[in-house]
Amino acid sequence: MLFFITLLVPVGVVSCVAGSLALADPLVVRVGVYENPPKVFTDDNGDVQGLFPDVIEYVATEEGWELEYVAGNWTQCLERLSSNEIDVMVDVAISEERVEEYSFSNESMFLSWGVVYSQPESAVESIPELDGMRMAVMSESIHTIGEGGILSLIEEFQLNVTVVEFDDYTQVFESLDSGDVDVGVVNRIFGGMYEDEYDVVRTPIIFNPTDLRYATPKNSTIGPYLIERIDSHLTELKRDSDSIYYQSLHTHMPYLFEAESEIPGWLMPALLTSFGVLALIVSMNLLLRHKVKVRTAELQDAYE
Repeated sequence: MLFFITLLVPVGVVSCVAGSLALADPLVVRVGVYENPPKVFTDDNGDVQGLFPDVIEYVATEEGWELEYVAGNWTQCLERLSSNEIDVMVDVAISEERVEEYSFSNESMFLSWGVVYSQPESAVESIPELDGMRMAVMSESIHTIGEGGILSLIEEFQLNVTVVEFDDYTQVFESLDSGDVDVGVVNRIFGGMYEDEYDVVRTPIIFNPTDLRYATPKNSTIGPYLIERIDSHLTELKRDSDSIYYQSLHTHMPYLFEAESEIPGWLMPALLTSFGVLALIVSMNLLLRHKVKVRTAELQDAYE
């Protein structure tokens, strides 16, 4: 009974908000955006582009909303989300910690994971080989902090790594390209799109599969309504291989389809999800093997 009552609350809120909006002026939705191409970015004309903006602009057109983009860096957008200064933020990876602070759309937009890049002369192939290196990361990124982030892996493997934080992934690649750091961590989408523009090399190290969604403030009055409408439209868009969702994927992330031209568009999300699960299994296997080695060495020392 408690579970049933819990479900009724957001439904009631959505119904009340939707009813009042039908009688009011167009709803102005403040959308937090930051630079994380090709998922979200500002072009040379100052226009917001990317997969996430394309989809929410479609939803806004269908619902009669007026979007007001609020630009900032990643950390600023999260702070604005927490303080209810924006109504929705694009491209936010869901995690147990973030669910406590923000509300998320139920429908996933995309799956990503972290990738370690190195300088061309480096031959980094595993996490333990990062010991003693300087590493560039994006500040507060899901691939930097949290249970599955690179900092957690560094701690688990007991590595001595100098971490240098930047505001975005472009700065991470620039730092690696200039030789200021030995390795850098970016998400696989940014890496796949821009690795050829910098003197960097993708390593076999992948970790931390993450589910990317839209997020709203926990205490937002219109948050439940926004999530319900975004979920409804996104579900339909993902069922239609000719929708703006797949058009945007082809436009902003063409490399995802270059090797899979014979694969139906509707199958891509399933393949990406499967690979994400595989990435998680590989990461956990590496971590387990390392812990076994450490424990074995401790036991050997104890008996000597």
